[in-house]
Amino acid sequence: MRGAARAWIVDEEPVPSDVIVVLAGSLETRPHAAAKLYHAEMAPKILMTDIPAREGLETPGVDYASGTLMMNGVPRDAIVIQRTGVTSTIDEANAVLAWCNATGAARVLVVTDPFHTRRVRWIFRRIFEGHATEVRVVASEPIGYDLDRWWQSEFALIEFNNELVKYAYYQLKY
Repeated sequence: MRGAARAWIVDEEPVPSDVIVVLAGSLETRPHAAAKLYHAEMAPKILMTDIPAREGLETPGVDYASGTLMMNGVPRDAIVIQRTGVTSTIDEANAVLAWCNATGAARVLVVTDPFHTRRVRWIFRRIFEGHATEVRVVASEPIGYDLDRWWQSEFALIEFNNELVKYAYYQLKY
């Protein structure tokens, strides 16, 4: 089981880049990982996309994420929020590409959860194909389970299975 997760997870070496991208969702992990990369001087900016607020939610997740970044010492002027109302990872990749084209960004680091990394890399490679921008995918540290014993966590089991299904779905749809 340990080998299955290790084979699935994509965790590319972070290198100095133009921007760190925090994908929507997983507010407990992604902003913290982005803040660590920012403080390691991997990029001068952190880019976030937002998902539309759902009924009953007063504060979009991107506002929580930016607050988390600032509580982790990232200055407000280093945080770029794209309020595009994305609804999927593929929408996010398109929004990030548009931002890169508008700013001339040559390299981006995309931070996401470990089991989400394979699908993210596949999506970003498809969307960025033919463009000069290099994309690297960096796995955040999981919260609530250990990757060496991930199968002992119900949350991790569900997360891993969901990503297997989503990856297959994206392969067929896109």
